[in-house]
Amino acid sequence: MRPLQILVLLVALVLASKAVQAGYSIETAGLKVIFPPDNKKTVQMAMADFGKPRYGATMIGNLIYPSSQPGYGGSSGYTCFPEDCQYGCQNFNASKPVFKIDRQPGQFYIMLLDRGPRNQEGHTACYFLDKVFNAQAAGADAVLVANDAPGELSTAVAPEDDDTAKELQSLTISAAMISLDDANLLRKLMLANPQVTVMLNWTSVVPKSSVVSWEFWTNSNDDCGFSCREQLKFIADMKDKAQALETAGKVKFSPHYLLWNCPAAFINTTECQTECIMNGTYCVPDPDDDPTKGYSGRDVLAINMRQLCFHRLASAAGKAQLWWDYATRFAANCSMAAKTYTVDCAVGVFESLGGADLAPGQTGRAVWDACAGFNESAALAAAATNPAALKIPVLEVRINGRQYRGSLDVGGVMRAICSGFPAGQEPAVCNQGWVSEDECAPGGVGYLACMSGDGGVAGKTKCVNTFQGYSCECKDGMYKYVNPMTGEERCEDVNEAELNWGGCWSGTVKGETFTSCSPSLSLRCECPKCFRATATNTCEPVCDLDQCDRNTGYCSPKAGVSVGGIIGIALASAALTGGLVLAANRYLMKQRMGDEIRDIMAQYMPLQERERNALLAARAGGGGRAGRGPGGGIRPDEDSDDDGNGVGAYGWPGAPHSTAAAPPGGSLGPLGPPAPAAPTLAAAGRGQPVPLRAHTRHRF
Repeated sequence: MRPLQILVLLVALVLASKAVQAGYSIETAGLKVIFPPDNKKTVQMAMADFGKPRYGATMIGNLIYPSSQPGYGGSSGYTCFPEDCQYGCQNFNASKPVFKIDRQPGQFYIMLLDRGPRNQEGHTACYFLDKVFNAQAAGADAVLVANDAPGELSTAVAPEDDDTAKELQSLTISAAMISLDDANLLRKLMLANPQVTVMLNWTSVVPKSSVVSWEFWTNSNDDCGFSCREQLKFIADMKDKAQALETAGKVKFSPHYLLWNCPAAFINTTECQTECIMNGTYCVPDPDDDPTKGYSGRDVLAINMRQLCFHRLASAAGKAQLWWDYATRFAANCSMAAKTYTVDCAVGVFESLGGADLAPGQTGRAVWDACAGFNESAALAAAATNPAALKIPVLEVRINGRQYRGSLDVGGVMRAICSGFPAGQEPAVCNQGWVSEDECAPGGVGYLACMSGDGGVAGKTKCVNTFQGYSCECKDGMYKYVNPMTGEERCEDVNEAELNWGGCWSGTVKGETFTSCSPSLSLRCECPKCFRATATNTCEPVCDLDQCDRNTGYCSPKAGVSVGGIIGIALASAALTGGLVLAANRYLMKQRMGDEIRDIMAQYMPLQERERNALLAARAGGGGRAGRGPGGGIRPDEDSDDDGNGVGAYGWPGAPHSTAAAPPGGSLGPLGPPAPAAPTLAAAGRGQPVPLRAHTRHRF
């Protein structure tokens, strides 16, 4: 391709579509550190424009970094030549020692590689595509390429030529770029921990809609090498699937066509004169890169306009899906190699599809010709007063307004379309194996997690394949465990907790066995009271178990009195004092009432002398009275807080001492002061459960 065409094609990548700017945007997905559990950082990753992103899903896998430096993931380091292994520029079979991921069933592995090496004398950077291809050959399920400098993320693209076509077609894994800062964090974690587990999340890349709108930028040219062959194959393979979805009312499809514009300085060149209309505003590259022979860019533009006008005509008739028939029939019958790439051939395809009947009174042909009969002079005049008419689209697939990232193949695009539906509302085709992985197939993640291959529990468990992943059905003595950190599901035998604690931690402390397993149908691996979780998925005592209350999880001190102990003693003392005061109050009141009754009765009947003498002595004050205040005595209303001490006579909190009602709300809001925070696992033996099998994954 000549330098001029390279320039103008690059210009086309930053132009607009319709009235909305639609440059080559950076499409991002999420990455979250799952383990170690105290490093739950979430970062963004820029999706590569090749490979197979898992739209609508997640992947939980162990992080692998094939560095020449020892210590990452417990490795002793790997040596590659001429570039270090962490760049991924060579086949890992040539490394010393040979690097190969030891894959385990039901586990996924995510490889971290470095960008470059760039700007280093004697070193040559390699394509992103080569890095991902080599990682896949080594057993990786996904690749993260770490940027080598601070700054914004960018989209990794693959060179579109016949030399790289084989690599592109063989890629089955996803790839993305992360920032230098985030990569440094992951490297630091890998040096400090033998295992680092991350979750890649594509569930929110495409906005959700009950009817998914998607667009495809294409070209009718069939003589531009790998790129043209890829597009024509995609249209042929996608036709039946796209028509079925549109007929069912599930999607709305719009085709667009690749254009570029000619910079003003090159308007009078042979290239722009033979490839453009409207003074270089709309251009299509020359099919054979030679403007002096064969078909010109203007010829391709005319055919493209015929195809676009057919879609508009068919859409107005309620038969938009016929565009797929038109595009595939034209590609099969009207080729440049056979010299049939002409308007006459396009008319033949139009008529074979009953194009005349697409408008009232069989006027479809006239409507189609009027649409495709471009009047360049009139269009230029209109553009002079309406600059928005010059908006140019870019080559891409767009779904619900978001640009598609990944290889242009039917399975990948269909998966992205399916991710645009709300969860549970995906068409049945979305669960087919060519769209999303059947994780319930023998050896799959769901197959293993749901114990589908265990003959001993046949009929008790079932793996249900879903677009998001899988779901376990467990019954008849089997329970379903859902990891609260990752959403993973698995079936376990209820009695498993008695055998191996259901996969949870167990240990012996002071001759007593403890476990984080609770053998019930709602099993959760959770550290017991008096224990807390550790970074290695185990539990440890929060204090000496002899000093810990097994019911509450609170520890009492071995010596001295803590603040909590002082409060407890104070409450106990207050309760005891209150009880004594109440008893004394009742006794004295009873005695006083008795004296009053005796005094009254003495006025009407004689009493025994001994009793009368005792009564007179009491009145004379010989006995003395217990109490407080003038005259002593405990009043019947002494449970109030008249003194404003905040504590009633019986040791309970007294009523607030205030002369005026507090205004509603106050400085702490209408609900008053905030409630105390819930106890954490470390403090009270409750809280975050220990993550189990964090190296597996489930898709939400």
